[in-house]
Amino acid sequence: MLINIASELGEYALPYYSSYTAAKHGVVGLSTAIRQELAQNDIEHIYVWVVMPTASDTPFFDHAANYTGHEVQPPAPLHDPQEVVDAIVDLARDPENTKVVGSDGLFKIVMKKLAPAAADKAMGKTMQRIQIEKAPPGEDSRGAVEQPMREGTGVSAGREHGRSPL
Repeated sequence: MLINIASELGEYALPYYSSYTAAKHGVVGLSTAIRQELAQNDIEHIYVWVVMPTASDTPFFDHAANYTGHEVQPPAPLHDPQEVVDAIVDLARDPENTKVVGSDGLFKIVMKKLAPAAADKAMGKTMQRIQIEKAPPGEDSRGAVEQPMREGTGVSAGREHGRSPL
């Protein structure tokens, strides 16, 4: 049983998350390729699944490198990290290839497949507004890119869950 953790961003992209998006596309692609290889070689009893959470209340946003001149703003709604834990346990008990955690993530993935240009435009404008236009000024930060951070080592970052967009 191999359960990989990607993100809803493994299925589409957002501005200001380019390296994260690329990494999550890689996790989704790797998992799909391994499943195909197992099927082509008639290998049974090895399962590869992907959990694709949407934005969760973890220290992720505090650990991100940021050179925008604005504070990093987590996109809404922000989900309880326990939902991701529950999804992993659910997959181990009742397998499916992928599990999106957060109905808003599923909605965005479906919209990207049905109306890709419109979804790109809407998501791009939303992230520009949240991350740049309405975000308070902030200092540049290397985040946890070059070395671990002492802050934010818990599961939850203590933000409000399910807040509405800015």
